[in-house]
Amino acid sequence: MSKLLDAIVAGSGQAGLPVSRHLKNKGVGHSVLDRGQIVDTWRIRSGSICMVTLIHHCRR
Repeated sequence: MSKLLDAIVAGSGQAGLPVSRHLKNKGVGHSVLDRGQIVDTWRIRSGSICMVTLIHHCRR
């Protein structure tokens, strides 16, 4: 049986992951699609992931 989604997020980069989090917080059924593994681009470029929001900040 197929599961219907309300939204699809294209890409799991710096824009896609915060959008996914927002949709989850609002209770919107969605899926994140990426050509590689989730956050693959961040892993390759920087070796670390840090999502900055208004409440949480990166600290190294």
